[in-house]
Amino acid sequence: MFYLKSPLFHCPLVELQLSKRNFDLTWLCTAPSITTYRVNHLQTTTECYKDYVENLLKGRYKSSPKIYTLSDLPEVLCIGSVSTPETLKPSMVEQREIIVDDCCGAAVLRGAHIYAVGVLAMESGTKLHDIVNVYADLTGKCKKGTNIRFESDKKLYLGQGRVLMQRYQLFGASGAKTGIAVEMLNTVSGVPSIGDLSSAKALLQNLPSIVCVRVLNPQKNEIILDMCAAPGNKTTHIAELMQDKGLILALDKTVNRIALIEEKIKKYNLNSINVYAYDATKSFNGKLNSESSNEIKPPFKAETFDRVLLDAPCSGLGNRPILVVKTTAKMLDSYPKIQRKLVSNAVALLKPGGCLVYSTCSINTSENEEIVAWALAKHSNLELKEAVPIFGSRALPCQGLTEIQRDMLQRFSPDTKKFDTMVKRIQMKILFIYVNIYAAILRALNSSSCISVIMNVPSCNSKTTRRVPPTKRINFNCITKVMSFSLYLPGEGNSACTTSAGILASWPSEPSPVCIHSWLVTPAFDTLPL
Repeated sequence: MFYLKSPLFHCPLVELQLSKRNFDLTWLCTAPSITTYRVNHLQTTTECYKDYVENLLKGRYKSSPKIYTLSDLPEVLCIGSVSTPETLKPSMVEQREIIVDDCCGAAVLRGAHIYAVGVLAMESGTKLHDIVNVYADLTGKCKKGTNIRFESDKKLYLGQGRVLMQRYQLFGASGAKTGIAVEMLNTVSGVPSIGDLSSAKALLQNLPSIVCVRVLNPQKNEIILDMCAAPGNKTTHIAELMQDKGLILALDKTVNRIALIEEKIKKYNLNSINVYAYDATKSFNGKLNSESSNEIKPPFKAETFDRVLLDAPCSGLGNRPILVVKTTAKMLDSYPKIQRKLVSNAVALLKPGGCLVYSTCSINTSENEEIVAWALAKHSNLELKEAVPIFGSRALPCQGLTEIQRDMLQRFSPDTKKFDTMVKRIQMKILFIYVNIYAAILRALNSSSCISVIMNVPSCNSKTTRRVPPTKRINFNCITKVMSFSLYLPGEGNSACTTSAGILASWPSEPSPVCIHSWLVTPAFDTLPL
């Protein structure tokens, strides 16, 4: 039986490029073991939706998967895996086969059933309600309507299902019927096969995508920009956290994708979102000033928004499971250029004291850590600031990022473990306690308000210190997901120096930071507290 070790077997140069960074490419091929739903608290409660899901699973499984909530994310409902024998293998003789493409195969591993449009091949003689073996064709060579057993050395076994439609219904002259063609009974991933339960009450959504908006921390009556908003999952989450009170501007370049956002707005009956088909790389117009029209529509004048969410276009090398990737090194290198343009626009559009969250669904460091390092070097008014809640691990090594800054970043990856992450955060909190005690002593003694925090590395070179006007200071929080911290101490100085040595900081007593939470996110996770 074929076992997939990398989704990049079509792209050896890209595979080599990523392998040099020691990425676990096999991990990309596996489905997250936890399924998460974001409950719409404008429509129902998490407990009510939990009761609904529990009853659904009890009727389907003898031993129901674990269902639980997260204290840091009250709108999230987590569904664990079902017990699937490690020996689950296809019955080669008794059962017939169904073939689907790689996209459908990935959805099946995440708990979806197989719709009529997704079936590529069904063997002749397959009867209604037959139990069949389900495979994904990773070569793209299986022709639609094939009626014999498809043979391939890259045919990935997914699990077993029950046939609900026959061949004439799928491949007849009138075209395929709509609806579920094969009801999945079990999968090798262990994810419960319950389909998509999304409704106005709850949305199937990956955990990092949910945490993104929590870090943005939208408040009632604020003006917020979602720069690359489609399909609108994060946009609607922002509106829900704002109690649908305020103004959200949602942009996307493609008209067809804008329709997806509008569909969700109507479905959830939201009034705070205005949608525009507009290229976010051109969203800032420096020629507009305070005397320009007060109507808020793209392009925007400087310092328009309280908060900006930038879920940037990316390579998508993090949307697990990925069974097949067809890309080139040139395509991979094109994304950071767009991402830099978007970040620069976002910084210009933020009000002093504003907040930017940057996120991707890629493991590629050039789209994540390197964007953070570039942003800090390019925009002198950016600073890192702690982003919570924290569920990821630290960032990968990157030129331009100190060890401390790497700890400020979060990345969802195979080594992400909630316990290990929290131990690090506790250590940092202990450090903060000592810093705060020291600061209090300084104030009591009316001593200097400049404090140095050195993390067992060479001392900070004062030549690198730059002066930043306090009203323009930006706290750049990076989560790969980016976490950061800031120290605000009384005094007249405005200097800040961050090197591999540590932090040397002096701030005014009433700073007005613009807070940029930069998230570098892959939208899947495996480890959460039960």
